[in-house]
Amino acid sequence: MTWTVAFDVDFRAEFAAFDAEARKTIAAYALVLASEGPQLGRPMADTFKGSKHASMKELRPTVNKVEWRVAYAFDVTRRATVLAAASKGGRSSALVYKQTIATADARFTRHRANLVSSRTTQSASHTRSQRSSRRTPRR
Repeated sequence: MTWTVAFDVDFRAEFAAFDAEARKTIAAYALVLASEGPQLGRPMADTFKGSKHASMKELRPTVNKVEWRVAYAFDVTRRATVLAAASKGGRSSALVYKQTIATADARFTRHRANLVSSRTTQSASHTRSQRSSRRTPRR
């Protein structure tokens, strides 16, 4: 089975600013995630500890001998959304995690709210459609 993997709209701009090797490596990891889905484990992925979302995970690529952390989560539609990424090169690991988790949590919270809003709109539209199809035509 192939899983859908999408980049968060705000992450796309950040991703475009990464150097070519980082983009290539992160994209390759995203392809493996699409192939393996939620079962992808170490050494390529792990639970993103410290997130307020239980489904938050991290891809763990190495680019030019520097470790990266790429936050993603599967939503209720079983789609993975890549939310944030940071290089650990030359920075405190704790600081990298703190900043990346904060960004990823905010983006996934927004993503989930958008899904709920979309489902509510679709449900209301479907209900109106059902009501109008049940009406008997006047003669």
